[in-house]
Amino acid sequence: MAAVTVVTPEGSLYRNTRQGRVRALQYGLWAAALAFALAAAALPWIWPAGDARALAILAPILALFALAMELYRRLYVTEIRALPGGLLVETLGFRGRRRHLLPWAALHRATAPERRYSARSAVSFAVTLRRPGRRLPFIIDTTRDAFDAAGLAKLVRRRARRPD
Repeated sequence: MAAVTVVTPEGSLYRNTRQGRVRALQYGLWAAALAFALAAAALPWIWPAGDARALAILAPILALFALAMELYRRLYVTEIRALPGGLLVETLGFRGRRRHLLPWAALHRATAPERRYSARSAVSFAVTLRRPGRRLPFIIDTTRDAFDAAGLAKLVRRRARRPD
């Protein structure tokens, strides 16, 4: 996938247009876990012959998926901006967005090569951005939106040598 380094006037290096899918999946999993838990609690009184036990087993499993989605959401990048003090990375919050400022000096060897991920015959592409002092990297979804990891690496090297 060919990407072009485009820096907008406000310093944006990357903007994600697929973030609505992540948000819908996040809220959908929480809603499903809550619905299953409520149905498991109410079913014995509504329909005594119903299988409330299956719903009671599935509710915490859905809640675990929802918690995993919360972790993914915290790492899913929605925008990257170049600022004089470092790289501003926006991720999804539970409601709204969270901002993380990564200093230029701490970003050496920050990006990893783009990878292909296959799921149900659909191919997705992603680049990871290492966070200083953290084990899990940010996830930059490049399936639909262009991102130039090599251009970012050059910018990081230039800014780390000569801070503004």
